[in-house]
Amino acid sequence: MDPGQRPALAGLRPAAPTPARPRPLPWATAAAALVLAGLTGITGLAFLGKISLGPPAPSGTGIVFYVVPYHYGYAFYDSGLVERQAIEVKVGETVTLVIVPAQALP
Repeated sequence: MDPGQRPALAGLRPAAPTPARPRPLPWATAAAALVLAGLTGITGLAFLGKISLGPPAPSGTGIVFYVVPYHYGYAFYDSGLVERQAIEVKVGETVTLVIVPAQALP
């Protein structure tokens, strides 16, 4: 008897057919490749210093102070990143406050 023509054994069910494999979607593959290429390009530009992923420089006028929140309170820094106990300005003077995470300080 030919091996492909054997009768089924008693008490055993024939194997269920395996479901068809889903067809690959070429547009999804192309979209994923495009997204990964874009992310790689942005990472490369940031690494080379061509673009900055950090917060933008303050565009305000007047005196610039940086406020850094800590778990116990706040720290104030002037535009030269010198820590100040308090912010003191003249009445009517324009002040720009920039909030900076504590981990971002040098």
